[in-house]
Amino acid sequence: MKKNLIRSWKLLTVLLPVILIFSLLIPSDHSFFGEKDNTAATPPETQQTTANLSQPVYSSSSPSSELHHLFERWENADFLHSLLNHFNIHHVIFNNLNTVEKFEKLTLFSLVTLGLCIGCLILAWHLHKMLRHEQTLKSELHDMVKKYSHVLKHAPDGMVILRQDNTIIDLNQSACQILDTSTEAAKTRQIADLVTHEKARDELSELLVQVHTSMSQGESQPISILITNTIEPPQHLEIIATETAYNDGNEVLLNIRDVTNWVEREEKLKSMSRALEQSDDSIIITNDRGIIEYVNHSFEAFNDMNANDLIGSDAAHLILATLQNPTELERLQHQLRRGHTVNRIISHRRKDNSLMYMEKRISPIRNSRGKISHYITTGKDITERVLFESKLKRLAHFDMLTQLPNRLMLQQQIESLQKQSPRPELGLMTLNLDRFKQINDSLGHDTGDQVLIAVSKRLQQILREGDILARLGNDEFGILVVSDTRLPVLEELAERILRHLNHPITLDNKEVVVSASIGITYCGDGECTSEALLRQADIALYKAKDNGQQQQYRVYNREMGVNSVKRLEMEAQLRQSFGSDRYQFFYQGRFEARTRKLCGVEALLRWYDDDGVLQSPSEFVPILETTGLIIDVGERMIRKACQQLRQWQLQGHKLHFAINISARQLLNSDIINTVQQAIQSSHCDPSYLELEITESVVMSDVKLALNRLRQLNALGVRIAIDDFGTGYSSLAYLSRFPIQILKVDQEFVRDLPVNRESVTITNAIVELAHNLNIRVVAEGVESQAQADFLSSIGVEEFQGFLYCKPLSISDFESAFLHPALEIKHQSM
Repeated sequence: MKKNLIRSWKLLTVLLPVILIFSLLIPSDHSFFGEKDNTAATPPETQQTTANLSQPVYSSSSPSSELHHLFERWENADFLHSLLNHFNIHHVIFNNLNTVEKFEKLTLFSLVTLGLCIGCLILAWHLHKMLRHEQTLKSELHDMVKKYSHVLKHAPDGMVILRQDNTIIDLNQSACQILDTSTEAAKTRQIADLVTHEKARDELSELLVQVHTSMSQGESQPISILITNTIEPPQHLEIIATETAYNDGNEVLLNIRDVTNWVEREEKLKSMSRALEQSDDSIIITNDRGIIEYVNHSFEAFNDMNANDLIGSDAAHLILATLQNPTELERLQHQLRRGHTVNRIISHRRKDNSLMYMEKRISPIRNSRGKISHYITTGKDITERVLFESKLKRLAHFDMLTQLPNRLMLQQQIESLQKQSPRPELGLMTLNLDRFKQINDSLGHDTGDQVLIAVSKRLQQILREGDILARLGNDEFGILVVSDTRLPVLEELAERILRHLNHPITLDNKEVVVSASIGITYCGDGECTSEALLRQADIALYKAKDNGQQQQYRVYNREMGVNSVKRLEMEAQLRQSFGSDRYQFFYQGRFEARTRKLCGVEALLRWYDDDGVLQSPSEFVPILETTGLIIDVGERMIRKACQQLRQWQLQGHKLHFAINISARQLLNSDIINTVQQAIQSSHCDPSYLELEITESVVMSDVKLALNRLRQLNALGVRIAIDDFGTGYSSLAYLSRFPIQILKVDQEFVRDLPVNRESVTITNAIVELAHNLNIRVVAEGVESQAQADFLSSIGVEEFQGFLYCKPLSISDFESAFLHPALEIKHQSM
């Protein structure tokens, strides 16, 4: 449009001077292109000259007709050429400048023409400047549009443009990602269709209605809303809607921002705030100068203070009231300024005068630059923990039954006395009650506990005030005798203790008699640590109980120490030789009482030391028991026994094969699986395998023993009770156990048939066994008289030196099995 205006203006600048020339130079009595008959105004010579110089082009006519004719020819292509041919310059000049009026007109015309030219130039310059400015504005507008288009396209917020009917016109990439769609799929769709959750869809529709309503009321204000688009995982969206009016209609711009992370952070902050507010720990937050900024409810409750009174005050007065020491306060503040965390346990009285313990912890809080900006003080009520720890400490150092110091406390007392200067004289006694397990088994553990309490009271009555009595174990006590000058003779004290303990103890109208064994050691010039003293006293105590002795005491000497070393060396050899042939079975035969023929065999464990010397079972079996090696050794010997039984069965020897099972093997190992695997791997007949246990083993844990024995019996194995009559078994339990064999202890057989008591007891045992359908085997048969008597009262089998001593495998087979082997070969 502007270009057309410029063209029109240029044409006007050309036509306007021409029109002015015509208007100024053509008089009413002259023709522009010809001359009329007017000689009066022109001199003759001039007229002549003019007449000669100018020739009429057109015939006489009016100026308007001439001008009209000129305009008609304007549109011809040769107009300018024709105009120049018909335009007579000399005619114009001489006919128009011959008067002053015409000269003035010409001058005016020239000035007007000059002004028009200058105006045209100025106008052309302005038009040129306008065109350049227009181009600059167009370029800037183009760049601006491109810039904002790029910004909107790559903006992190979603931008969606809607029509008034809420259909999508366009959206950027961020909106596509937030709404999980594409530009092509979203265009022309309703915005509500892209919101999955029904509640969020309704909220968005309500927002758009509010925007349209606001626009219709002349208010175009942005309206925002927070919606949750999905539930799992939640997507929180903040939508800001703005409606704008354009010439071609209204459009709504939606600014959609995914604020899920922000909402989650806000929820975390709220949770942390609630945690601080609802925490059972008291919490104070101060700035870096110690001015209190926050106090939670727990602190108010613990200290009976109001948060409004504390906020804005210095926390130093609270710390000083707790520490009650300005020097300690300065030291604590110095540690805090250096960025250290401070821990303190304080105590104070409640209103009810009860003692309360608090664990305080002050920690620095650093800002993003690593500078300390705040301090947080937490306080935890640890009253229950302190009381519990105190109780644990007592449990760790005292026996709860007798309220006496325990082994740990006794050791600490010895170490403390050793550090004194001058060091006092020390003597240590260890006391062990004899056969206390039998009291527990027969009378019950409650009675056993009462016996221990009574014994501890008796011992305290005997000891001096400075002496220390401690309970070291189940039925073991320790007595530490302390003297600044000279120790009393501990042997005399031991005799007095043994006499007092031998008096009957009355419990619930029942009298219980206990005895004890005592080990004594003195703290000499040599090693005198608590461990050394206890070890020496235990060695002496072990010596006092050696060989089944009771009511004895022994004083430690170097020889006992040497023997103890030998015991340790034997233990090491037993461990090193495990799995080797140094563990062997020796076999002792069992014979039928009626035919006196071999019917069975008992495998007895033997062991060779490093020198090849055969050791007595009484030497190494207790060590195997106490160290637990008996379990591993026992498993190996069970497998070996089943292999030997299978070998003899293949050779035609139908012998019952008995092996001994210890308490640890039966109660503390997987003996069921061990026996089952041994039977399966050897393919022996389990009905010939017998497992011998003592009655004390059975009574140590009746329920577990009964369960284990029933499982073993289910494998086809026979169960035998060894050394019957020496323990405190219950006949009621005996009838419940799956027992097939009962072995009479050699203590009763030794005095047969002379001792009447032995005869009576043996008769009772045999009659009891037969009534329970149990087979009886007599052990320790060494004379013919014993064998005849036992046979007469119904004993089925004998075992003893009269018929067979324990022999090695080769000697036993040579003495008893080769004839049978030869008979089998002959029959084959």
